[in-house]
Amino acid sequence: MTLNIPERVWIVTVTEDNYGVCVKNGIIGMKYMGLASKVNVGDGIIFYIKGKMELRDLWRIKGGWVEQDKPLWPDEVKEKSIIYRYRAEIEPLIRGVVKVEELINELSFIKNKDKWSAYFVGGLANLRRPIPRDDVEKIISRMRVK
Repeated sequence: MTLNIPERVWIVTVTEDNYGVCVKNGIIGMKYMGLASKVNVGDGIIFYIKGKMELRDLWRIKGGWVEQDKPLWPDEVKEKSIIYRYRAEIEPLIRGVVKVEELINELSFIKNKDKWSAYFVGGLANLRRPIPRDDVEKIISRMRVK
């Protein structure tokens, strides 16, 4: 079986708890429409888990962005306010995990290998740019099934 990797793939930085909600509900959220509007239906996302330094899964954006007014993620529930107002449906393509440290020297989008963590900051990592296809393939090939 050949995997149909989306043309554009983004890394989305989330907490472990918020990752769990994304997976359980098949939904991704963004704070700002400006960020959300960069990611289109059909694009792929790979999750970067803050604190764990892991890349997990490849998902496809299945539905367009919708503005929501109900808390969903743990940090929203705790603060009783909406943080990730813009939400889109996602569907899994590959489930797996790889430690970023195993790939730092192989990933072309990480230009400064000594400061690699800077490439995983913000909702859309890699300075709000999709990652090169070669890097997507390297990440996927190294993922271990969870």
